[in-house]
Amino acid sequence: MKNTFRGFYTLSDEELKLVWNSDKTLFVFDTSILLSLYGWEKQTRTDFYNILNKLDDRIWLPYQVALEYQLNRLAAVKAEKKVFSTIGNSLNKFDEIFENDFANLNLEKRFPKIFSNTEKLKKEILESVEKYKKLVNKWDDLQPCVRSHDEIREIFDKCFEGRIGDKPQNQDVLSEMYKTGEIRYENRIPPGYEDVSKENSDNEFDYSYGGLKYKRKFGDLILWLQIIDKAKDSKISNVIFITNDMKKDWWYQLNSNGNKIVGPQAELREEIINHSEIDVFHMYNASKFMEDSKENLEVEVEDRSIKDAVLIKESSNNSEFITTEQKVNLKDLREDLRRVSKHLKASERLRFSVDEYDEKPYKLKRNLRRNDYNRVEEYYQVFDVLESINPSQKQKLVSQYDIRQIRDMIDFIGESKFVGLVNSDEGMEEIEFLNRRIVKRKRKFED
Repeated sequence: MKNTFRGFYTLSDEELKLVWNSDKTLFVFDTSILLSLYGWEKQTRTDFYNILNKLDDRIWLPYQVALEYQLNRLAAVKAEKKVFSTIGNSLNKFDEIFENDFANLNLEKRFPKIFSNTEKLKKEILESVEKYKKLVNKWDDLQPCVRSHDEIREIFDKCFEGRIGDKPQNQDVLSEMYKTGEIRYENRIPPGYEDVSKENSDNEFDYSYGGLKYKRKFGDLILWLQIIDKAKDSKISNVIFITNDMKKDWWYQLNSNGNKIVGPQAELREEIINHSEIDVFHMYNASKFMEDSKENLEVEVEDRSIKDAVLIKESSNNSEFITTEQKVNLKDLREDLRRVSKHLKASERLRFSVDEYDEKPYKLKRNLRRNDYNRVEEYYQVFDVLESINPSQKQKLVSQYDIRQIRDMIDFIGESKFVGLVNSDEGMEEIEFLNRRIVKRKRKFED
C-alpha cells in the first residue's frame, strides 16, 4: 500500500536523519523564508547563515523565489521599520493623555487627592515609557533601512551564487503555466489555488521583469513547477522545501483541539515523486527547520533563535513577508509593559469616574460629591488588593461581586486575610459565606 500511496506517508525520525545527511538531498527555500530574516534578531540571522554555510552546495532557490525576493525586499524592510515608528507614535500618546485629557479635568482644584495620585501615576508611567523607548530605539538602530547597505542581501548573494534556477525561457512558457494553473485552481489542485483572490482585475499581468510578464496569483505554481523540474536531476534523491507560507494549499491541516499542521499536502508529494526520480519530499517552516538543523547538522543554533523564528502570523502567500511587531516585546521589556498596562487601566477607570460625575445634574452634585469621591478612592484601594490575588480566582471574584461588596469584605476581615482567603482552594465558598454574613449584618442594623 505504501508504494501506491506514497503521498500519505511521513518519514520516521531515523529516515529523516538519513535524508538530512545525504549528499543527494536538496534544500529549497521559499521567498517567505528569505524575507522573514528582516524581522529576526541578529543572533537568529547569524544562526541561519551558519546553517546555510553548513549545507553548502545542497541549497538552491527557484528563479521565481529569487525574483519575488528582489521585488519584495524593500517592502519588507519598510514594514519592519514601520513597527518602530508606530511604537513611537503610540508611546507619545501617554504625554497627550496627561497634558490634554487630564489637564482639562481640573483635578487639582476639584479633587486634590486624586490630582496627587494622578501626578504620581504620571511620573511612574512616563519613566517606564522613557526606559522602553531607549530599548526600542536600540532595536531600531539594528534594523536595516531602505537606504542603508543591506547586509542580509549581501550574504544571500554569496550563499546562493550559482545556486539559482533558470528563468522561464520565454513568455510562451509562462503562458502555458497560466493555462495549466487555471485548470488546477478550478479543481483545487495544490499549490496556489488559495491565491486566486490576488488576480488583478484591472490588468492582465501584475508585474514584469526581464522581458517577461507575470501573474501574481500563479507565483506558487511557477516555483513549484520549477522545483519539480530541478528534482529531475539524477544527482538529487530527496527534496526538502522550507517555507513560512502556511496556507492549506501547501500543508495538510487538521482541526483537533486547535489547528494542527500534519505535513505537506499528499498531492504535492505524489506529484513531485511521480514526475521526477526522487524518493523523498519533505517540508519545514523556519523554526522547525532550524530546530532539526541543530540536531542533524551538528551546527550551533541557540534555543532563542528557534523561538524567534516561530511564525508570528500566517503569510497569505510565499511572496508576502511576515512582519514581527511582537519581536520588540523582549523579556527585559515585559515587566515595564505590564506596569504601563496596569497604570493605563487605572487611569482609564479614573477618567470614567470623573466624567460620570460631570454628567450629573448640578443639584445632585452637592449631595453626591463626597460619595463620588469616596467611590473613586474605593476603586484604588480594591484595585491594589486585587493585584495580589491569583488571576483565575480574581476573575471569579470580580464576576460575582462589585467593588462595593469587595470593599466591605476587605474592611470586615482585613486585606491580608481577604487575599489569603480568596487564594485558598475553597476560597470562593468562604467568600460567599462572608458576603452573606455582611449583608445579614447590614440588614440587622437597618432594622
